[in-house]
Amino acid sequence: MNAVCRVNTTLLEQEQKRLIRATKAKDTRALLYDAGRMFGVILMQDRQLEQTPFPTSLHARMAPILLGLHQVDKHINRAIDIGDRGDVKGMIAEGDKVVAAADRVSKPLKGVGLASCAALY
Repeated sequence: MNAVCRVNTTLLEQEQKRLIRATKAKDTRALLYDAGRMFGVILMQDRQLEQTPFPTSLHARMAPILLGLHQVDKHINRAIDIGDRGDVKGMIAEGDKVVAAADRVSKPLKGVGLASCAALY
């Protein structure tokens, strides 16, 4: 599972740089596009994590983490829908909810030895 996250770390770092450039340039169109791409990488990673088998000894500890990832995904999908309507402020507000949900997942990921994954949330 850490290998999945290490690959996506590079993709997310690239998207974050694009997002920062768009923000500094005050380019609303690029901001929405780049945020959508970044959210897409996170959704892709979450799907990969959910489909990756893990030891049965971790099932009890992974269940709440997977529920947390579903919450992150729910907020990401809402942010994308809001961004599709061109509502930058609304997308940012929903993005804040993504961050809050991701923060709740980060520590448990570290607790099961998935430090590379936790670093992304």
